[in-house]
Amino acid sequence: MPKTNPENLLKRDNNPLSDEVTLLIRIIADVASGNYTNLITHWQYLLCTYGDQHKMPQIAMELVSQTHAMCGFPKVLNSLSAMHNDYISNATNKEEAENYWQKAIVNPECKPVSILQEEVEGDVALKAIYGHTGAKRLVEKMAIIHPMMNSYMIDHAYGTVLQPRKHVFLPLRELAVVMALCYEAPIQKPQLASHLKGFLRMYRVENELMYSIPIVRPNMTEQVEEEASLPGKLVKQVLEFAPEFYNKPELSKHIQSVWGKFQERGQFSL
Repeated sequence: MPKTNPENLLKRDNNPLSDEVTLLIRIIADVASGNYTNLITHWQYLLCTYGDQHKMPQIAMELVSQTHAMCGFPKVLNSLSAMHNDYISNATNKEEAENYWQKAIVNPECKPVSILQEEVEGDVALKAIYGHTGAKRLVEKMAIIHPMMNSYMIDHAYGTVLQPRKHVFLPLRELAVVMALCYEAPIQKPQLASHLKGFLRMYRVENELMYSIPIVRPNMTEQVEEEASLPGKLVKQVLEFAPEFYNKPELSKHIQSVWGKFQERGQFSL
């Protein structure tokens, strides 16, 4: 059982995010900040609360793994090691637990693909997140700045990492990216703004029934006067959680500046 009960994290007034997503982005905040003590507390809570329901352990592993593209390999490797060690050390049958970890918790779809496939799928993901014009502009800019980094961006970051693999759909990946980028919001505002837009481009309320887990809290759609404003409310909640989850109140002004520019440009209404 977890050392502390994070249930209060989930029971927030006016939080439009589902309990599942709220817990997952809290785990991402632990990874991005390198707070491995909190990470284990929330990881244990996830295992105790959900078990294998909705494939939550697999989804958590996928989202933690993808965070290396935003926060670097060291934090993610340390996080995965801590999660693995905790899972095995608390098991009665360690051999059985290790087998389950390899076959069920670690996503069996995480296998290398061909470079050509990475390039094709990377192009599709870029356009889904940035839009056709934005993706073209980004690729052209990166090709001038650093051609090899441009290839890494297309083939790895978007062709391999930010892909809609089993259980983990792109809007959920984008919410996790937004939370991860908030940790260094003062110096990552362009990327934070881009992935805010990415979530807003891809999320559709009508797709909720097709998602492996709900993004929206039950009955929230009935409380929102205009359905079109719901995506903005969801991603804004992630932004509002960031200073608290990271215990960095100073993030608020930087995050608010990004959000304020969105509102000035009329990107969405609230």
